[in-house]
This record gives sequence, structure tokens and C-alpha cells, in this order.
Amino acid sequence: MDSDGGSLTISEEFSPEVQSASIDSVTVDGEDADTIIAEADSTGAVVTISSVPADATVELTYTVTTADSEDMTYEITGTASSGDDEVNTGSTTLETAADDGDGNDGEDGNDGNDGQEGTNQSESDANLNAGGTYWEGQVLYEDGFESNEDYQIINSETGILERERTANADGAHLIDTSGLSEGEYTLSKSSGSFNFTVVEQDLTITADDGEVRNSGNSEEEFEVDSKRGSFDVEVTADDLDADELQNIFADEDDVSNTEDGVAFSVRGGSTATGNFSGIDADNYTLDFSVTDTDAEDSVDINVSDAGDSEAEFASSVTSDQVGDVADITVELENTDTAAVTVGNIQDDGYQANLTVEDGNDDGEVTIQFNTYEAGNTTGSDLASAANSDDSVTVLEGDNLTATTFSSSRLLTDHGYRMTVRAGEDPTADSDDPGTLNLRPRSTDSLSVGTAPQDMSYDDVEDLADSVSQDSTISEGDQIVVEVDASGIEGLVGGADDYSEFTNDENVSITVEQEEAKANRDPKTAELSDSNTDVYTNGDEDLYYLVVDSSALDISSDDGSYEATFTVEENSKLNPSDDDETVSDTFEMDGREGTIQPPEVEASSGQTISGTTTIAAGSEVRITAEGDDTDNPFLLEETATVQNDGSFSAEFDFGGEPEEGSNFTVYLEDSNGNSLADSVSGVVGEAPTAQVSYSGGISEDGSVVTVDEVYLPEGGFVTIHDASVEDDPIGSVVGTSQYLENGTHTDVQVELDSAIEEDQTLIAMPHMDDNDNQEYDFVDSEGDNDAPYTDSNGDIVVDAGDVTLQTETPTDTTTDEPTDTTTEEPTNTTTEETTPEDGDGDGDSDGDGQPGFGISVAIVALIAAALLAVRRQD
Repeated sequence: MDSDGGSLTISEEFSPEVQSASIDSVTVDGEDADTIIAEADSTGAVVTISSVPADATVELTYTVTTADSEDMTYEITGTASSGDDEVNTGSTTLETAADDGDGNDGEDGNDGNDGQEGTNQSESDANLNAGGTYWEGQVLYEDGFESNEDYQIINSETGILERERTANADGAHLIDTSGLSEGEYTLSKSSGSFNFTVVEQDLTITADDGEVRNSGNSEEEFEVDSKRGSFDVEVTADDLDADELQNIFADEDDVSNTEDGVAFSVRGGSTATGNFSGIDADNYTLDFSVTDTDAEDSVDINVSDAGDSEAEFASSVTSDQVGDVADITVELENTDTAAVTVGNIQDDGYQANLTVEDGNDDGEVTIQFNTYEAGNTTGSDLASAANSDDSVTVLEGDNLTATTFSSSRLLTDHGYRMTVRAGEDPTADSDDPGTLNLRPRSTDSLSVGTAPQDMSYDDVEDLADSVSQDSTISEGDQIVVEVDASGIEGLVGGADDYSEFTNDENVSITVEQEEAKANRDPKTAELSDSNTDVYTNGDEDLYYLVVDSSALDISSDDGSYEATFTVEENSKLNPSDDDETVSDTFEMDGREGTIQPPEVEASSGQTISGTTTIAAGSEVRITAEGDDTDNPFLLEETATVQNDGSFSAEFDFGGEPEEGSNFTVYLEDSNGNSLADSVSGVVGEAPTAQVSYSGGISEDGSVVTVDEVYLPEGGFVTIHDASVEDDPIGSVVGTSQYLENGTHTDVQVELDSAIEEDQTLIAMPHMDDNDNQEYDFVDSEGDNDAPYTDSNGDIVVDAGDVTLQTETPTDTTTDEPTDTTTEEPTNTTTEETTPEDGDGDGDSDGDGQPGFGISVAIVALIAAALLAVRRQD
């Protein structure tokens, strides 16, 4: 260096190259130097100082980082030059040892940072606190150590040492939790110890459908599923660079480029939105990785070319009445937006300009265009979207809705030109023309019906299904006024309350007594929001007022009332000099009913019925209460009133009620109010099973048809062949499915094998006495599912002669069996039917239902039953 001083350049060269290097400081005589150049990389370091006095001391400090898998030796050589002078600054040998995982490989001997150079708190993900919970992979900062202190991380559950590390000279350290499995750990140091918890982070990324276009509707949502709250993710993809990825996720929070992709903030349980507009059509795999943990996931996305954007009307002609709300549906292809014009100011004297946006990506938007408000207003009162996810905007400024007539009148009934195009410019060329055809409105009819008291409805369709067209209304039931009028939807179509329906000078509704009593004014039913609800069906031009009659000062003593709907004269809806009116009459009746005298038997399926004046669809409660102290019982069922006022319910008198028991029947409405005088009844004798079989069989001989069977307690119909008298079990050739209690007709019984010749088959009803709905008579050898018997204790059967359809039927098949079957059983059946113990087990089988263990008794009973059948024939 010359004695006058000047600039100074210091160069350092590393051999071999290191992983990285950085300049820490440059000083001249202990003061920070004014540097022109201060650069360092893997090959070396260069510093140029603008001015250095003669004899000054210059100190350059830099840090090199190595990542060695084996022991290495590095040589650092340097020069210093000023002007034309250059001198060697000497060389230094740097030896490093391979990283053995103990974290003490830094050359200064004090870093101990698991392979990280220095201990910079800013490089940590969180401060380590006692009792804290951290995600596996996070780097934690702790500065509570002694200088160069060794400390331990111990598994709290097992007591096993997981790691030992060394703090730096300042008593600080960065602790990388990578490799620590989920669990609780103890940090042990000289000043004491504390616990912290490591939790493994999960991450699942799911694409909405994995398919997206690169223009128009080019957004795809990605569901982020993780038990962690807020965190940052980095997204990379092999075929997308960082700039492309940043454009895709530009709308996310805290977006920043990384070396290979893009990073942004997400939350577990939320979604991230990617916009693939302008991305080349291809299949991509997006790799999501949490920036401070090891959690990662990948998702595939297929980007396709969108093609040209286009918008068109779903129907070229949309028709409605003037004053109604017209539904105009726009279909979108490769776009989310379209501009629509309704009318043409030069040709139609009216024009509205709108834009629509498809918010739910279903490719269409339905505009609800209010023709009552047309010409009067802009915004949501004029037009709105049928689907709340979509949007419709009425344009303002130069594109404001325009009209050439006074706002006090409706649009003329007329065909209005419509146009639509993709995008948001209503002046652009149209993709598709259409017509809004507005027809004249009308006031057509009013009718009065009724519905049950306290009834509530999910929607207008539910209401319409519940109304009965009955002009006689029971006190307390609902009065339902139905108005059929077109062209009022735009005014009252959204009404829920009476005041919303009649808050305009255009329409009104009144309910007034037709004939007043002497010297009195006619009574008027005062309708209000508190007693009247409104349901509208503008698509069908139907409007319903549901009135709680119990809240009105009207009764069955008042005679008839007239309900009248009026469209006022000289109004916007009716510019003529005469009112438009429609009306209907109704009258009130008391809440009354009658109960048919009950005729019931000690069995299930017994019916109690009656009639009532309350509205069809109402529920009534029928109670049968035993009157005898030695046989008390209480049976209760609900029934629905039919259109003719009748009701009925089935009761089970086969349980507690006994034959001959007295009882009383009561009738109440759903609120517990009595509707009728009580009536008395007596429980009759329980009916017995019955069966009728006329020999019906399928052409192939495989399916028998039993004409009719009555089963008091449910059960089966079994088909036996003629050997039943000798072998009640072996004679079973087919059994029906389980049959509920009651009468069944044309019961199909599939035979175990088809019969091949004409013969006699016997139909026999069986009980399900073990209540398993399985036919167990054969498997139990007669212990279960015994045959039904009649009031005399005889088995219920019916025999039918089966004739198969053949080309050469025989003439003698019916004669010979007749002579042989009537003689032999006659002498034996009368003697064997007397024992009360039908199953031979020594006990009494009550109620005339013997236990049918296979014995002489059952054979005798079957034979007796068949004999009775033959005698009837």
C-alpha cells in the first residue's frame, strides 16, 4: 500500500469449494469500513474498501459453512492489493470432521446447533417454554443455558436419553425437533429441568374435483385438513416455476416466492383456492409441505384448455304475465360472467342492462326479472338471482335501466328483445338472441278451504297438500283463502305476512258477514299479521292466506261470511275505472263428532270408527277404557280425519281385554278437547282361524294358491298331501311365508317339489306360537307352531282336489278315494278327540289349542277335521 493511503481490495480463495460463505464484518482500525464490494460465495470472498489510511489495521471476518459426510481439509489463501501493489496475505488450513449427529461440529466449538451455524433467534420457529406443545420438525430457541453447557433431552415416559447437545458461549441454542417422536420430553440443564411436548403434524390436501380449465372458470379449491390451526405451506411442482405458482395462489394470505415454488398461510379445516388461468394444459402434481415441520402431501390436478367463452339463453322465449317475476335462465360455457339486455330502447321503449355471475360453477344463472318493478327501479328490486350462490347486477351510469314512460304504469304486454354475451360488456356483440314475451295479467278466482288447527307448513306445496276444499269450517280450524291471480307476483310474491300482502294501494282482501242480525252492522273478520300467514306460488299464480279462526270474533251463529280479493281501480295493476274482485263464501261449524257403537272381539285388528266436523287431515285420539274392576285396561290410538269426515283406527283387543269385558270409547282432538259423547261396548268372543282352498295350482304343479285364510294371531298356511292322516309331518309338501294377523287372499305357497299327478291337497293354518316368524312344526316334530283349532277344538283345514292340465285327463281319479277315505277314519275319530291333553305330556293345553306332539291324538284330530270337510262337500 502506498503511504498516502487509498482503496484496498482483499481476496480470499477456498480450495476445495465450501458449501457457502458470508461476510460478517469489515473494520479499519476497529471502525466499520466503507466498502465498495463485500461479497462471499462457495469459492471465496472479495472486499474492496474505498479509502484506507497508511499503516491502518484492516480486519475481515467471514463465516464459511461446510456439510461434510467425511473428514475434510480446506486451504484458504489470500491477497491484498492497493493500486499497482499486491501482497500475499498467507494461507490457512481448515480441517473439519464428518458430522456424527452430536451437533458439535461447528468450527468455533461453540455452536452446537445440530449442524446449524450460529444461534440466531430469528432462525427459530418458536421459543421453547416450559409446558409448551410444539410440532415435530419445528426449530425451538432456548437461551437459559450456562455458557457452553451440555444439556440433555430425555423421553419423559421411558426415561431414555434422546439427545445431548452443547449451548453456545452465550448460553443459547436452537433445538431441532425433527426426529423426536410424538410425546413428552424433559429438557435437563444445570439450572434445573422442565417438560415440553412434541406432536406430529398431519396434513391432507384434497382437490375439489381435480379438473380445472385454464380460462373462464379456472378456479379449483383445495381442502386443507390438519389438526394444526394456522401454519405456512410451500407448494412446488415439477413442471411449474415459482412465478406460475405464485400467480395460481395469489389470493391466499402472506404469499411469497421460495426458491422452487410459493409459500402462503393456511389453516387446518379451511380451503385454499388456486386460479389456473393461463397455465398450460397438462397433468400436474402439486406438492404441499409445511415450512416448519415434516408434514407434507401431494395432489394431482388436470388442467385443460377451456375453449371459447359463450353465453346463451336456455330458452329462446321466456313467457309470463305483466307484473309477474319472469325466470330468465342464462347458460354459460367457459366463463363465469355474462351481460344481458332486456328490451331495446328504440324498438320497445324500454331497456335494462344486467350482468350475471355463476357463483356455484353449475354453468347457469337464472335471473328473476320483476316486470312489476321494471322501469321503476334498479338493483335487487328489479332483478336478482334465483340461486343465492349466483349474482345479478343491474348496471348503472351509461348502462342504467332506461324507459320512455312514466313509472306509475306497468310495462306493456309485448315481446321484448333480449340479448346475451359472455363477459360484462352489454354493448359487445350478442352470442344469442331471445324474447321476453309479456302477456296481459288477470284476476281469476278465489276459493275458501280449511286445514287442521295448529298446522304448520314447510312450504307452499306442503300447504296445498293439506287444504281440503270444504266451505264449512269447524271453529278453531284454519281458514285457507286461495287467490288465483296473475301479474301480482312482482308486488306480493315475496310476502310472508298479511301486511306485506296488502301494504300497497293495488290489492286488498276482506272477510265480512253476508247477512247481519237485526239492527246490527255486518261483522268483519279483522285479519292481521298475528292471525294470518301468507304463502305464495308465483309460478302457478296462486296465493294463500292461512287464517287462525280461533283468533277471529266469528262463530257458527253468524251464518255465512264472504271473503273478497280486490285489485283496486286506477292502480298500477288495474288502470281501469272498475275494481277487479273475486270472492267465495264459507260458514263456521262447531267442533263435533260421533263414535260408531263398537263391535269388537278379543283379538287384534279390531276397528273403531266415527265421523267429525273438524278439517280433513286432523288427528283425533280414540281411547277405549275398560269399565270392569276385575279386568281394567286402557287402549289408545290416533286416526286421521278423511275428506268425508270419517275416521277409523285398529285396536288390539287380544291382549289384556277379556271376552265379555265392558269398556267405554272416548274421542278427542289433538289438543285433548272432547269431540263426541262417549259410547259403550263389550268385548266379544275371539274369532277362530279359517281357510278356503279350492284346488288352485300352477300349470307346472309347483305353486298352490290358497283362496283365503284368516289368522287371528298370524302364522302360516301349510299344504299337506293325502297322507296327512297317517303322517302329519311327512305329509307337509309346502309352507307359505309368515303371514301377519288378519285375512289374506290368493296366498301363494311354493311346494317343496312339483306334483306330477292329480290328487287331493289339504290347506292347514298354523300358529307362530314361538313368535320367531319361522315355520318350526316339522323341525320340532310338532312341538312348535301347532295347527289352529276352532271353537270346538278341531283343527282348521280345507281340502281341494288338484287337477293338473294334461292332454288325457282320467275319469276315475275322483271315485276310488271317496270310497276308502270315508270309512276307516269314521270309527276312530270320535274316540280320540276327547282328551284335553293333546300332546300327551300330562298337562292341559288351554283355550282349545292342544300341544301337537306327534301322537295318536293329532292323527285323530286331523282325521276328524278331514271327515268334516268331506261331509261338507
